[in-house]
Order: sequence, then structure tokens, then C-alpha cells
Amino acid sequence: MEADYRVRAQIRDSLEKTYFSNQNQPFATHIAFQVAFCYMIGFGVKSDDNKCHMWLEKSSKYLDDLKVEKETVRPTAWKNARISCLTNPDTVKLIEEYRAWGSLKLEEARRQYEREISDMTQEFGQHHCIPIVLCKILGDMLDELGDFGKSEVLRMRIRDATEKTCGIDHPSTLIGMADLAWTYSIQGRWKEAEVLVVQVMEKSKRVLGPEHPATLTSMGNLASTYIVPVSSRRLSVQGLTSQFTESHFP
Repeated sequence: MEADYRVRAQIRDSLEKTYFSNQNQPFATHIAFQVAFCYMIGFGVKSDDNKCHMWLEKSSKYLDDLKVEKETVRPTAWKNARISCLTNPDTVKLIEEYRAWGSLKLEEARRQYEREISDMTQEFGQHHCIPIVLCKILGDMLDELGDFGKSEVLRMRIRDATEKTCGIDHPSTLIGMADLAWTYSIQGRWKEAEVLVVQVMEKSKRVLGPEHPATLTSMGNLASTYIVPVSSRRLSVQGLTSQFTESHFP
């Protein structure tokens, strides 16, 4: 799933336009089914049961077919494979783009992500990778807006969800902990951030080994809590996430 909500809206809009331009073509029913699915899960548009059923009728398929389609996007290897979309480095560039467009763009994006998280959590459940990825993006956005309370709630949700589905030592869980530490640090709650950094360091050392780059980075982050000024600590905590992103995990 693309990170930017605008891409999802464009895809859904393009599907509808393509359908209306090709209603008499054999493939039109397949397009109508995809649009129905978008309205079912809230992909690029607010979830709408009435419009979902309208498009489903155009597709000549049934509600059970939509349920089967939904099952195909459920992750089958959460516990054994890294969820790469959780560590998508493009998230940083995305937030920078919203910031460059001004606070109004950030607020608009915030509303869209909150809507998507609500719709997709209702369809897939709070532990599914799609709402979790959206929560991570929204968490970064809330940090940018200074709404640290809500960001903290989302960070905890990500950490708890990945811990439950992937395991306590899984890289995605460690990334979630690092992100939560980042949110603490930019509020000046460095003691709470330190606790998480220590946990990440110990788990990384146990799972990846003491010489692994991610372990060394987490050790450097811990050292920074004692010798680096507060203004510089934020970047070192954020750097831990990028180190995990660039590493290869079993």
C-alpha cells in the first residue's frame, strides 16, 4: 500500500472514471468490483456500504466475493517475516512534503489518515499490518504537529500489536519501541526514552549479536543519554529506526 493517502484517492478515482468510459467492455465488471472493494474497506474514499453495494451490483458479483477478496490481503507470515512497510523510509520524505505545503496540508492529511485508520481497523482489525502502517505514518505526523499525547497512544498501539503478532524480539517490535522512544525524547521525557532504548539494545544484542550495526547504534544511543545535549539526542534516537531499516534480519 502506498504511503500517501492522495495516491489511494487517485487510484480509486481513476477506477471509477475508467469504468464509466468503458461500461460496455467485458472488463468493466472487474473494475466495478475493485471500486466496490474500495468503498468497502475505505481505500481512497470514506467507507460507504450503500456505494459498495451499488458498485457490487455493477460487477455482477456478491458480498461473499468481497469477503474472499478481503481475506487475500490478510498477512500470512506476520510472525516469521519482517513487515517491510513498517520501516518505509519514504515516510520521512512524505512528512517533509506535507510540512513544505504548510500546516493546513498537515491537518488535512491528519484527518484523512484518521479516517483511513478507523475504516480499515473496522474491516481488518487493529492487529492487521495495513492499519498499523497507517498508524505509524499518523504518529510521525502528530509528532510534527506537536500532538504528542495522541502520537504516544498510536506508538503504543503499534508496539503492542507487533509484539502480539510478531513476537517480543521481532525487528518490527523493536522499531515500534524505537519510535515510541523518539516521541518521548522530543517531549524532553528522556528517562522514559532511555528505558526503551536499553530494552531495544538488549534485545538487539540477544537476537542479532553484539557486533551487529543495529546493536552498535542502540549502544550509541544509550551513551548519548549521558553525554549528548538534549538538542542532539532526538536525532540519535531517530537514527535507530533507520539502522533497523537498513539491516537484514532473519
